[in-house]
Amino acid sequence: INLIGGSIFIKNFKNRLLAHVYTSIKSLTIQFELTSQLNFSLGQYLNMIQNILKLRKCPIEYALYLGDDHYYPISGVVPYITIGNMMHLSNGENLPDEALTPLNERFSSYFGKNILFGGGTGWEGDGFLAFANKVKTELLWLFHFPQSEAFVSAKIENDKVIAISEEYPNRFIFYIAIEDPKIIDIKVQEA
Repeated sequence: INLIGGSIFIKNFKNRLLAHVYTSIKSLTIQFELTSQLNFSLGQYLNMIQNILKLRKCPIEYALYLGDDHYYPISGVVPYITIGNMMHLSNGENLPDEALTPLNERFSSYFGKNILFGGGTGWEGDGFLAFANKVKTELLWLFHFPQSEAFVSAKIENDKVIAISEEYPNRFIFYIAIEDPKIIDIKVQEA
């Protein structure tokens, strides 16, 4: 990292980040300890989608995002959605901030070694739902749904996530297969 009138060198040494700051005035060494704690933070991010999630954001494109940067675009609106063919996020290039939307987490629930969390996004009426392995600190999948409303609760039953969205004007109940989240059934619960 270059600074005006100096530079910073960062290296990982025995689970500690060492930052050496060199300027024309003096040299300074700063040490940070790496942690893998999951304060929802999903640990040390290696993939683009996980780095974006660390910022509490997701891409604005409606899709099912997998932790390995593959995704399946979603077309239509809830409950009439279609999951498209697998694609890959841009090859290592960062998405510009205008291609991201903030996540407003409304709930999180722990299920053994996994965490399920969800809520709304910066887009009116949209919702997100994510499933992660808290032991390995990795995202397994994240949905960004069009017109689902924010998710307010979820549970796991018979190898499926059952998630409920906020009521306006209808409440939606999502049944998502944990191992293959492309298998999804959405029911409408009239107000």
